[in-house]
Amino acid sequence: MTFSCDEVHIEAMINALVRMVLEFVVLFVVYFWLLGQNTNLDTSWLFFATFYALSVFVVPVQVQYELAGKYAQRWLIAANPATHTHRGEINLWRILLPYSLPLAMIGATGLALFQVWFFTPTWLVIAVLAAASLLTVLPLVVLLNRKYLKPLYQSTVSPSANSPALKDNREEYYFTHHVFPWLPVTLITSILILYKMSEESLFSAGRLDILQSALFVGSTCYISCLWMCYESVSQTRVDLKLGRFKGNSEDSINSTELLFLIHLLVVAAVGITYILGYWLWPQGFSQLYLIIIGALLVCLCGAGANILGVTWACSTRQAQLNEDA
Repeated sequence: MTFSCDEVHIEAMINALVRMVLEFVVLFVVYFWLLGQNTNLDTSWLFFATFYALSVFVVPVQVQYELAGKYAQRWLIAANPATHTHRGEINLWRILLPYSLPLAMIGATGLALFQVWFFTPTWLVIAVLAAASLLTVLPLVVLLNRKYLKPLYQSTVSPSANSPALKDNREEYYFTHHVFPWLPVTLITSILILYKMSEESLFSAGRLDILQSALFVGSTCYISCLWMCYESVSQTRVDLKLGRFKGNSEDSINSTELLFLIHLLVVAAVGITYILGYWLWPQGFSQLYLIIIGALLVCLCGAGANILGVTWACSTRQAQLNEDA
């Protein structure tokens, strides 16, 4: 098997387009409809700026891992069976960060100012967002094809004895490849949702009810946990398949335990939010502190879901190997 850049570029760009459209539609519906419509006019600039900033980080990473997962088995078949467990250290996030960070800052600021200063209608902002995303996300995807996916293919099919190895330290793998990269994404998303929710509650009720706020923090944590767990499972399966992470047979959980622990994290977040609100703001939450507390709890739950996802992926992989043996 050979690595055809043209075919991979086309597939990656189509994949990125589909992901951007689907994720935009879902988040648009959640933000502008499900969270309430009273403050849409005043906060829409925040949604579009944040969506762009997240897109230049999340979509290229998702595309790379999906393609790596899709082609991993073919690469291993093409590799020498005696060397296909080679583990090369190619950190996707470190490759992406120098390009995505300035693009996210400049693009998000530009979109926000464009809408605020010129009172631009929503349809025109969406058009500008689409154009900006196409001009930045698609080149990033192609760039990562060359800087990440192709070297990953080469290190799998023809590993070098001098290639750096990914350490077997699972704590380092958890935090370097999962928790720390996804933490900013979780933080920004939670702040966006919590701000819109609190604005809607203040508009309609004039205050932030403690129980309602606690339940909303819990629902945000729940969505974040499912999303972060899914991303970590997908990423870890690719790394395990390519031999880039060894895993640990000592730590294992089954599907029932995974779901129980995720729900336990969510219940804990609801309980902590309610208790803090009851003690400190009995007449109603402070908006600023609700956003801070809620975002912190969402990040902690997301990080926990990352670790659970990695552990569950390792467990299912080990179970599959035991069955094959």
